Amino acid sequence: MRVLAALAGVAVATLAMDAANTNHTVAALLYVVVVVGASFLGPVAATVAVLTAFAAQNYFFTPPRGSLRINSADDVVAFLVFGITAAVVSAAVTRVNELRRRALVRELEARARLELTEQLLSGAPPEDVVATAQQTIAGLFGLRGCTIDLSTGKAEIVAGARQPTPGERQLIDAFARGIATSVDRVRLDREASRARVDAAAQQGRAAFLSAMTHNLRTPLASIKASVSTLLAHRDLEPETSTELLTTAQSETERLERLVSKVLYLSRIRSEAVIVQREPVDVAELVRTALRSVRGLTDDRTIRLAGDTVGVRVVDVDPTLVEVAVACLIENALRYAPTGEILVQTAVRDGECEIRVVDHGPGIPPAQRERVFAEFVRGEGVRDATGAGIGLTIARAFVQGHGGELRIEDTPGGGATFVMHLPYSAPLDEEGR
Repeated sequence: MRVLAALAGVAVATLAMDAANTNHTVAALLYVVVVVGASFLGPVAATVAVLTAFAAQNYFFTPPRGSLRINSADDVVAFLVFGITAAVVSAAVTRVNELRRRALVRELEARARLELTEQLLSGAPPEDVVATAQQTIAGLFGLRGCTIDLSTGKAEIVAGARQPTPGERQLIDAFARGIATSVDRVRLDREASRARVDAAAQQGRAAFLSAMTHNLRTPLASIKASVSTLLAHRDLEPETSTELLTTAQSETERLERLVSKVLYLSRIRSEAVIVQREPVDVAELVRTALRSVRGLTDDRTIRLAGDTVGVRVVDVDPTLVEVAVACLIENALRYAPTGEILVQTAVRDGECEIRVVDHGPGIPPAQRERVFAEFVRGEGVRDATGAGIGLTIARAFVQGHGGELRIEDTPGGGATFVMHLPYSAPLDEEGR
């Protein structure tokens, strides 16, 4: 088609100039223009245009017309100059056009590789990206088809109307190698990421088993020792028997709390925390939470306070919030060496606010997010019986309500845990 277009251009110019009775000098100039135009169709079309224009110039416009003979020496020189000029101009234009086309192809190829690599990194299936790359190569180089072998990085092509040049073949191979390298790199990155996740999961499971083994063994050992002593010595003094029974009971309660926390943590990990909201009196909710940790209070003072009399109803899951408040109180009891624990309830900007205030060592700002992670325990703990998951559970249950749990400094020293929960409506004067 390109050759036919070049021949058609020479024929149209010849007919037009012959009808206008153009002399051979003007004809030569116009044929050079036709040859330049044909050069944009490729080297083969340009060569055909040069030869055809050379013959047409000689036959139609160089005396004697209608013959391939040339009588004048000056016409011979002019004719040769025309031929050489046409050939040089055609070759130069063809070369420039080829360089321009190569530059365009390289630009499109680089852009396509970048886009395909970004698709891979964004999580697109590698097979889809490779299929797109194959279509892109075929479109860029005018091929009927292309298949990229990811194992070798080579491209098997099915040529179209023309075979690609050696330079184009190099570009195709470079494109294919780039895509194969990108796919392989993304595959390795994903495998490394999965390996890191698996390692972290294994480490988490190991830490969980280690912590649970330690924390379960201690109360079980105390219960076993107390019961074994009672069974082996039936004639113990009443005071001694009572003490052993009290120890067994307190350790049983401790074991129950630990098992409950493990179950709560399992629900959190499996994303099975379901919030079932109902109107709850905040003060009663806090008192229930306090009763659940009565075995840890000893002689400690826990004071309840509220600065918004009347606004006491919040629309929450009572079980989850009781557990969260209990975990905060238990944390304060373990870490605050002395002083009372203050639990405040209030309403702040349309939310119920519950504060658990202690006067312990406090928590530095840099450590405040870390303490909510599983099995993380702060320094200066008052006793070593905790499992390090209470704060994890508390935050997860609060966030499940769309609320927030954060840590502030207590004036005079200590930590204040601030819980924000959405609330519904206040109770009336009759408590309804």
